[in-house]
Amino acid sequence: MRNHFRLLIALTTAAASAMAQEGPRADRPARERRPAHVSSWVGDVLIRTVGSRVLVMVDTPAQRGATPDGIVDQWFVLETAEPLLTPISEHLGDSLLVHSAGVLEISSAERRFEFVLEGDSRPGDALTTRVAGVGLSHHKGEKTGVRIADEVRSARVSTTCMACEVLDPDPGSGGSGTSCSSGGPGATSCSATQQGNSCSITCASGRYACCNYGSEGSPFCRCVSG
Repeated sequence: MRNHFRLLIALTTAAASAMAQEGPRADRPARERRPAHVSSWVGDVLIRTVGSRVLVMVDTPAQRGATPDGIVDQWFVLETAEPLLTPISEHLGDSLLVHSAGVLEISSAERRFEFVLEGDSRPGDALTTRVAGVGLSHHKGEKTGVRIADEVRSARVSTTCMACEVLDPDPGSGGSGTSCSSGGPGATSCSATQQGNSCSITCASGRYACCNYGSEGSPFCRCVSG
């Protein structure tokens, strides 16, 4: 099973890399064009829900084949219109993550999740847990101080750490949409980088992307009702 999973990772990663490098083809209808950019990682993954957010915390090794250090270095947040009726609390261990604008796919040897934006009409399958939201953001931090093992044992998600302002459910003054360093009314996506920390977000119809810089050196990206 382990060798089979490694083969799956190798094949899927290769496919994702090809997708990232492939340009538009004249004979492919616009609605069937692949995303302009696809990124993939292999890492230790923990998924938790907090209110109307699904947090995907990831510990990725410094290079493929290396052992992860146990500390979360990137995370994704799916913002949902309402809290999920069935909260998610899953530790997937070694998993493959494939991310493009508005889509995050996570595959382990036992489980598969797909987080997308509302209005995404791609078909699902019986083996995949699929959740639609109003915004999907990707965050990276040089040092978060959050350990996967501690989070697995805890019933709550850490909300105080370096580069973790995104885990605070209060978007702050900048998140209201009155002032956006990047994005703003009419924008479906935005990004911000500050002191080695970064975030980017894609929003569903009816909301606009708003990215700002935090007071502690951590940028934050939100989807605002517009």
